[in-house]
Amino acid sequence: MKLIFLSILALSASLFSLPTEASGSIGADITKEYAKFYFPIYEEDEYKWHKSSAVDNSLEFAFALNIGNLQAGYFLYKYPGAKEKTGSISALLSSGQISTWKKDDDGYEVIDYHSVDVFYSNPYLVISITNPETLKYLAKFTEVSIFLQGFRSYETKMTITLP
Repeated sequence: MKLIFLSILALSASLFSLPTEASGSIGADITKEYAKFYFPIYEEDEYKWHKSSAVDNSLEFAFALNIGNLQAGYFLYKYPGAKEKTGSISALLSSGQISTWKKDDDGYEVIDYHSVDVFYSNPYLVISITNPETLKYLAKFTEVSIFLQGFRSYETKMTITLP
């Protein structure tokens, strides 16, 4: 099992005041049975979602891995009529959807709900992929990018070089 951790390339501009020290590094742990991708975030005491200020059907939170024309990860949209909620990162993660999307000329289509998991392990958001077909597809690439929305971290998009 190879464990690779890459350093953060640069701090991104943000609306938030970030701590001066990073709490972790981006990483990838890839085997024949699974691939795990780690992205450090600053955990909030309380998260808010389905905010009254958010536009209906807008994406409020996301943590996803972009692999070619696939995107796998966590997505939380504000659905029409949704009531504002507050809670822990665990409550937030359980309120969204975890899936793998395939992009083509017509847009995105969900292709898998069951072989991707997203969870928080301080200080990391983690994407775990176990689908053999997705792992085989991942092996064709030398790098992937992370898409992050709504969570505080160093970057909103980050590229990870694969072993």
